[in-house]
Formats: sequence, C-alpha cells, structure tokens
Amino acid sequence: RVGDTSCSGTLGCLLPLVDLLNHRHGTPIEWNTNDTELIVKHCGTTSIGANQQVFNNYGTKSNGEFLLGYGFCVEDNLEYDTVSVVVGISS
Repeated sequence: RVGDTSCSGTLGCLLPLVDLLNHRHGTPIEWNTNDTELIVKHCGTTSIGANQQVFNNYGTKSNGEFLLGYGFCVEDNLEYDTVSVVVGISS
C-alpha cells in the first residue's frame, strides 16, 4: 500500500523510471503520497527544454550512503561526505 510507513516510519523502495534519473543536489523535487498513489513532481523554477536531462535529488547524503543505497558516488561531495576515525590507546 502506497504511503504505509507503519513498519519503521520510513520505507525505501526502487521506483521504476524515477530511479533512472541522475542525481543533482539542489534539484527541487517534491514527493507526495496518500493511500492510493505516489506523486513525484519536479518543482523547478526554470523550464526543462527539449533534449535536456531531467534530474532527481536523492538528498544530502555522504558518498558511502549514495554508494550503498543507489550504486553511485558524487565527485564533489565534500560538504556532505563523512569519514569515521577510530583512535585507540595501546596499553
């Protein structure tokens, strides 16, 4: 059932055709659901011309999240990328 988030509050899934769009940070995408439908709306302030690429926005994620969840990395993702550093003290 579309919009049913009773499992954990957030439910991820692949959406045919929508998941084919390349990511571009800042692309204004609006997702709305109700009990019967999912609406994906491109809310750009400029029009998309003929033969221009349409982008999706997968959100502000680190490259690790992009790679694990979507299978790609963003080349210039320094603002949102993270690195874990573990420091140990030998006894």
